Amino acid sequence: MSIVMKVTPLKKQDDFWSVTPGKEYVVIGLDHDSYRIVDDKGEPILFRKDGFEVIDDTIPGDWIWERYSEDEYYADPPILHVRGFYEDYFDGKQEARKQFAEVMKKFGIEVKEMPPEDKANMLSSYWEHSSGDKYGSSE
Repeated sequence: MSIVMKVTPLKKQDDFWSVTPGKEYVVIGLDHDSYRIVDDKGEPILFRKDGFEVIDDTIPGDWIWERYSEDEYYADPPILHVRGFYEDYFDGKQEARKQFAEVMKKFGIEVKEMPPEDKANMLSSYWEHSSGDKYGSSE
């Protein structure tokens, strides 16, 4: 029996440019619209739920849930469920990256630090393909 939720992308499309269709990914967080997974570039990215098939819908019992309305909720592992955590992670703050690596190890996901030039290229590509902030809003 699995202790983590797993999904697989249905097809290759612009919004899912950094994941491989048919490959299984561990869900490391979710909200009402999205799954957060570690993509093929090694980054924790939110992707729309409608682009995935659920392989295993088990959500770890220790996750923290926040419900803001009937249609709006967020859930993450406790150590990652801190306001601003992912902003700190993407800003390269070492404490956030260390905490993230510890949680991923529990999920069986190895996190490798990218060379700075690869990270700059990846982030540039991410923002070119992104429609907004981490919650999917556009500006």
